[in-house]
Amino acid sequence: SGLEAVFRVGVVHGVHVLFMGAIYSSAPHLRRNGTCGKCLGGLGGHPRRSAGRSASGTPLPRAEHAVLERWQAKQRLLIVGDVHGCLSELQQLLATVGFERSRDVLVLVGDLVNKGPDSGGVLRLARELGAFCVRGNHDDELLEAWYRVGRYAGGLDAYRHDALTQVTASDIEWVREWPLSLSLPWLPLLVVHAGLVPGVPLERQNFRDLLFMRVLRTGSDGAWVAQEKDGPGWEPWAGQWCGPPHVVFGHDSKRRLQEAPWAT
Repeated sequence: SGLEAVFRVGVVHGVHVLFMGAIYSSAPHLRRNGTCGKCLGGLGGHPRRSAGRSASGTPLPRAEHAVLERWQAKQRLLIVGDVHGCLSELQQLLATVGFERSRDVLVLVGDLVNKGPDSGGVLRLARELGAFCVRGNHDDELLEAWYRVGRYAGGLDAYRHDALTQVTASDIEWVREWPLSLSLPWLPLLVVHAGLVPGVPLERQNFRDLLFMRVLRTGSDGAWVAQEKDGPGWEPWAGQWCGPPHVVFGHDSKRRLQEAPWAT
């Protein structure tokens, strides 16, 4: 694991936007995507309300696809990738950029928990700072373990993390309400944890794809098919995404920072 530096800074509509890499990362190489390939279009639709269950059996948030309005962004918008329980590294990163809650808004791109030593501390700091978060696959796994659903419906023998012993019921109530995407239409940006399938409206994106996908390829019917693991004929989804909006995502730590024309 290690601390990544700020990798992109810009000013949009008077707001300083800082993109930062994943805090928890283990890959030694960097891959950059090229230009857009074939594209079936961007996204459409409106924020979707829900009170159901996800494909993993976890509770869905009341708003699956949320919106961060311009007035909520204050003066600086800081977007940080997968923290994975690395509390001290997150604190160091925020200190490096001089985070001030009165001036700055923090957006976390999912996977706040597991792998690192202090998932509970990360959640509590994020809540204290008023962070906006989207749900990642590890956050959903924590919910699976807490509610004993999905892969943990039969017990917790396979749960390999200590996050469950560090969180409270109040933490869980907060995590379960994290949306699957966060739209900033005034930039325009869209934040998701893992990825999006080109040409599919936001409200019709598959739950598992939003949390797990890394690559895609064209299916027999000509439509894009997404999956989590690499393989022959599969390619990173970011290079095939054509916005607007520009998509900010995490999850795919092995490729490190990906900079495609319409996805970062």
